[in-house]
Order: sequence, then C-alpha cells, then structure tokens
Amino acid sequence: MFKIVSDIPAPQNAHRYPFADMKVGDSFFAPGKKAGALNSAAYSWRRKNACAHWAFVCREEEGGTRIWRTK
Repeated sequence: MFKIVSDIPAPQNAHRYPFADMKVGDSFFAPGKKAGALNSAAYSWRRKNACAHWAFVCREEEGGTRIWRTK
C-alpha cells in the first residue's frame, strides 16, 4: 500500500543550464556533474532549440565540469 501525501511541493527543474544565454567563448561550471551528462544536456538543448550550428566542449575539473560554447 502507498501513502498519499498532498502537502509536499514538486521539485523544481534543477538542470536548467544557461545554454541560450551563452556567447562564443563563454563557459559555466556545473558542480558535481560529469562531462558526459553535461555534454548530453547540451546536445539535447541544441536539438530542441534548432541550434545545430552551435558547439560546446566539456572538461571535467575538480568538483564538477566546465562547458564552453565554441561556435
């Protein structure tokens, strides 16, 4: 049996990355994220937003990953 609870708020989308706000040469650091996960998020965002000509590069650093917009 499952207990139904009605007063717990739904989680906010924690994976809102600022891809749309980035210019070529900009980067941001995602603490605790692996490069593969961030690269996948960038790829999905490019497809959903018809930005196939944009390019990103990810590098893992201590404590997370940094991603740059290169095109």
